[in-house]
Amino acid sequence: KPQDSQDYTIDDSLTCVIYAIGSSDVIAYHGGNNRGNFGNVNFFTGSS
Repeated sequence: KPQDSQDYTIDDSLTCVIYAIGSSDVIAYHGGNNRGNFGNVNFFTGSS
């Protein structure tokens, strides 16, 4: 991941980790051990 990214751990049943990439409004996310299952979500709307 980009060096300027910050990691956020979500304390829920999925133990999701969200990578906020720079100042972009787009984040990459994955849940649990499904590290191969990446998607793009708009940070403001939450739409995929």
